[in-house]
Amino acid sequence: MKYNKSKQTTPGLVQIYYLVGFMGCGKTTFAEQLSETGFLHLSIDLLIASHYGNIADIFENEGEAKFRVVESIMLHEILERAAKLKRKKDYIESDLLVIDCGGGIFESAKNYIIMRKYGGQVIFIDTPFDVCYERIANDPNRPNAILRTKDELRELYDRRRSVYQLYADKTISLSNSHIIQFNKQ
Repeated sequence: MKYNKSKQTTPGLVQIYYLVGFMGCGKTTFAEQLSETGFLHLSIDLLIASHYGNIADIFENEGEAKFRVVESIMLHEILERAAKLKRKKDYIESDLLVIDCGGGIFESAKNYIIMRKYGGQVIFIDTPFDVCYERIANDPNRPNAILRTKDELRELYDRRRSVYQLYADKTISLSNSHIIQFNKQ
């Protein structure tokens, strides 16, 4: 199946960059670095936690399926608010928006459709599994990591990686904790 990877944004909307990749790949660190250069940084996971409570609790009490619904709602709300701000010409901190998405953002293909509706570029942070695993192993704030064996996480990584590659407009490959250089073009 082929996907239209239009890089144009909706007229009047901020330029959006969606950071995707496996748990522990460095999405949040990269987004924080970009925020120091003028990007407005929003983290879907942090926004979910502030609006709905601890992510591990959502997984434990309501299941991953419920979390994925909440994740889609939060992505849509972020993008709708950004679009409204620009249409009304209200103050917005930056015309450059970077959204660090949870590792499972594409567990629902609906999220890719939402991203394309609002435009922007999907940036895949491609970090080797062993590096990601070292960062996420035994992290109680990562319910998907705690609930799976290393082999199960490897299978999840491989499956998700192929989806990230399919949807990505750009890929940034990391072999360890390199500082990421990013061209706003």
